[in-house]
Amino acid sequence: MKIIALTFLFAASISAASPPHLDPNVSVFLQNYCIDCHGSKKPKGDFRVDELKISATTADAENWQLVLDNLHLAEMPPEDETQPLPAEVEAVTTWIQSELARAAIALKGTGGEVVLRRLNRVEYQNTIADLFDVHGDFTAGFPEDMLDHGFDNNGSALMLSAVQMQEYMKAADFILARAIAPAKRPATASKTFTLHDFNRLSIDNAKRDLTNRLAKFDQLTPAEQKRTLEAQEKAKDDPAHGYRFPVRDNGTLRPPQPGDGLHLDAVLTVQQYFSGEPQTNRFFQVRQPGWYQVKAVAYALKNDGKPTRLKFKAGRPASGVLPKAQSIFTFTNEQPREVETRFYLEPGDRVEFTLMDGAPHSQNRTMIDQPGPFIAIRAFSIEGPIYETWPPHGHRTLFGDIDPSNPTPEKVAAIVAHLAPKLFRRPVESAAIDKYRVLFEAFAQTMTPDEALRSTLATMMVSPRFLYHEEPPNRLDAHAIASRLSYFLWRSTPDETLLAAAADGSLLDPAKRRAQAQRMIADARSERFLKDFTGQWLRVREVGIMRADANLYPEYDLELEAAMRLETEQFIAEMFRRDLPLHQLIDSDWTMLNERLARHYGIPDVVGPDVRRVSLDKTKTVRGGLLTHASIHALTSNGSTTSPVARGVWLLEKFLGTPSPPPPPDVPAIEPDIRGATTIKDQLSKHRDIATCASCHKKIDPLGFAMENFDVIGNWRDNYRALSDSNAGRRAKLIDGPPVHSADEWLGTGKFSSFQEFRELVKKREDLVAQNLTHQLATFALGQRPGFADREPLHAIANKSRQSQSGMRTLVLDLITSPVFTEP
Repeated sequence: MKIIALTFLFAASISAASPPHLDPNVSVFLQNYCIDCHGSKKPKGDFRVDELKISATTADAENWQLVLDNLHLAEMPPEDETQPLPAEVEAVTTWIQSELARAAIALKGTGGEVVLRRLNRVEYQNTIADLFDVHGDFTAGFPEDMLDHGFDNNGSALMLSAVQMQEYMKAADFILARAIAPAKRPATASKTFTLHDFNRLSIDNAKRDLTNRLAKFDQLTPAEQKRTLEAQEKAKDDPAHGYRFPVRDNGTLRPPQPGDGLHLDAVLTVQQYFSGEPQTNRFFQVRQPGWYQVKAVAYALKNDGKPTRLKFKAGRPASGVLPKAQSIFTFTNEQPREVETRFYLEPGDRVEFTLMDGAPHSQNRTMIDQPGPFIAIRAFSIEGPIYETWPPHGHRTLFGDIDPSNPTPEKVAAIVAHLAPKLFRRPVESAAIDKYRVLFEAFAQTMTPDEALRSTLATMMVSPRFLYHEEPPNRLDAHAIASRLSYFLWRSTPDETLLAAAADGSLLDPAKRRAQAQRMIADARSERFLKDFTGQWLRVREVGIMRADANLYPEYDLELEAAMRLETEQFIAEMFRRDLPLHQLIDSDWTMLNERLARHYGIPDVVGPDVRRVSLDKTKTVRGGLLTHASIHALTSNGSTTSPVARGVWLLEKFLGTPSPPPPPDVPAIEPDIRGATTIKDQLSKHRDIATCASCHKKIDPLGFAMENFDVIGNWRDNYRALSDSNAGRRAKLIDGPPVHSADEWLGTGKFSSFQEFRELVKKREDLVAQNLTHQLATFALGQRPGFADREPLHAIANKSRQSQSGMRTLVLDLITSPVFTEP
């Protein structure tokens, strides 16, 4: 009787004119294997099979897709329920696939909606940089961009509040103040200095400090008096007391002397702390924002042929604030060479120079008696602001060849006509230009003409036509395609070549669109796409948010943290540039390492700070593929202990594309046990014993346990790391905790006894990895989750990539040339 009722319900959902119908075998299958858990009485997951109907809407089709996915993954029926025969499953999945294919055609273009999408923070910053060459902290007050479907460029999460609009108005004023050039070109200043200059300053400061302390000697504490007298004695015996940098004279180091100059080189012998760091602001004040050229002539000493690094870092010194930019240069011998970099500096910024290797401080030795390595500095120089053209780039973007002085309504109309197509990323009708002309005239009633012009330009910069991606509701026109393409591959506005291709309509041709995409991929701006997409897709930009416990993982430092992120970012970049087969995401015989990370992994013969491709001996290391990256293990840990749940969720969501439902809100979190009394498997048993949690944890936990041999910072372990009990004031020591047990069963795929066996199982599901990556790329490219009608085209792109053994680059190009890319 139940079967008849269920079949009748499906049949009733089909109109008399509709040819499709429900296969009775499907109805019987659902009744036999699904209705008990997903019927009208307390349906699990709030999903009811008795309400499924032939796909008249996108929501109907999505429900069938969910059924199909669960059958394909062998996750339904649950393993403790009666299981259907393989032939039964095949018959049902075949019918569902045919029904979804029919629905995709029937529903195409009928169920979607246009998602209004504004520029997110990254897109806004890049757009301003490319249009106006303006940089700075003008987005510091912007509210954080929220994530939706894993990305912060998803239109459904990019709201526009009153607060955000106020920040856009402030930013517009800042940008215009920087972009509009003064009537007179600012002078470009330059200064060359040496470590001798810093020595003289240090010696003079030491003398001044000693004089001041002696003058108020009676007011000092006994300890300060003692130090003052000791300094006085040192100053009597050492005329160079207080110096920071020894001088190299005839191959040996000595304290500086008054006659030292350019004929002798001074030397950095220790890192930071007592040595101080040479800083440009001692001799060169940055008074104008702009680009500055920074150079040094240097060489390595006492380094035994090993690379020795000199870091330039730019910014405004503040406790806990990272530099805005930095460049690192490596020296290997005593041959002097010039190194240079460019920084965008603002008033108050400075450049500091740091020796990255060698002793971290004086270690109770003199500056001369250090172990090495050293870097000898012949000279530093800084020059700027540097203008490659005048007026500069931003000014020309705003005004072209028009002189903005003494603005009139006619001149403002000409300026708007010049700027608007660049700013709004499409041609602008004359009616819109007239509106801005009228607006200028209104502003001029209460402002000076120059103020009225700036206010008009600021209004354009807070226009929805600039802040939002302008996409027609039916099918994207050529200019919308240009914008979508540039914000995908460059994370910024289209350049003139791309706008020209939009103007002549060639972007509507898939082959010509592909050619434009290939041009853009070859441009350095595509690095923005790779870094941003990788950081969000794999979540590696979160590395460092939850840092490793210093007691449990004393070897963790910021250099290792940076190398972790770089391995994954550069791994994906290498995959993309070489278009390597996607199965190498799962396992590879290479990875991207520098000396610090290679040492962490126990991989020999990698020297130097630069990240590069390193071949792996697979008989000696488990490394290879994303699942062995320390970045992944760090971001799925809490700093003290690893989290199989977090790792399982990451694998399902980010790598395999088969996410599990979110946990119930009333389930308590697991407290980390840093004493190693219990294993994480024991602690998780409390969740598996909760009926509402069990089904999800059976899906999540095994995948997380497969990676349990990787610790919080991604190193291989056979035992958990723990701390001994401290007593009698003694510090706790690192000890081995219980052994790691990674064996488990991946439901529907197979059992495994080690990470290596699990990775072999993942290789069998390369189809999931390829489909997930394609879906992730599409979500990022479109700024919204792909619709139901996009599933089959995206699956076809993924399958083509697997069959042809092509990679991520081909995926991107195939996506861009598919109809999915040009639909709202």
